[in-house]
Amino acid sequence: MSKWILFLVILFMAGIAKSQVKISGRVVDGKKKPVQGVSIGIRDSYDGATSDSAGNFRFSTTEIGSHILTATSIGFRSFEMPVTIESVDMS
Repeated sequence: MSKWILFLVILFMAGIAKSQVKISGRVVDGKKKPVQGVSIGIRDSYDGATSDSAGNFRFSTTEIGSHILTATSIGFRSFEMPVTIESVDMS
């Protein structure tokens, strides 16, 4: 019985320690000026962020593989870009 409990604890810890990838960037307009308040995210996921006053954004995700990065803001046309997210082996 105690072997199974140890196995479940290790399995649970492995799930918690799942690798997260950090995504960051900067949003600028056609004149290369920063745009604040843009919602940036991965389509069909809950991962994303909003750009700050300098246009910078940063968020973490556990999504791996090919995805669509989206950017939306009032007064601007929506933008979508295909991205490939690769995990980083930290061991």
